[in-house]
Amino acid sequence: MKLYLVARYNDELVAFAGIDFRRTNNIAHVTNVAVAPNHQKKGLGRKLLKVMIEKAYEQKCKGIALEVREKNENAKKLYRDLG
Repeated sequence: MKLYLVARYNDELVAFAGIDFRRTNNIAHVTNVAVAPNHQKKGLGRKLLKVMIEKAYEQKCKGIALEVREKNENAKKLYRDLG
C-alpha cells in the first residue's frame, strides 16, 4: 500500500509527501518529501511526515526508511528531529 499526502494554500500545491508500506519486510519507505521554496520553514514537511509516521504505526510497520541527499542539511535535520 502507498500513501501520498499534499498540502495546498490558496489552490496552490505547496508540499507533498509519499510513503510505501512494504509488506515483504514490514518497513515503510518514505519515497518523497517536497515543499515549495517559498513555503519552507513553516512546518509543512514536519506535519506531513508526522502523519506518515502515524500511518506506518497503524500499518504495524516495524520501522521507517528513507534516503536523503548528503548536502540536504535542512532535510537531514528534520529527519533527525523526528527520530
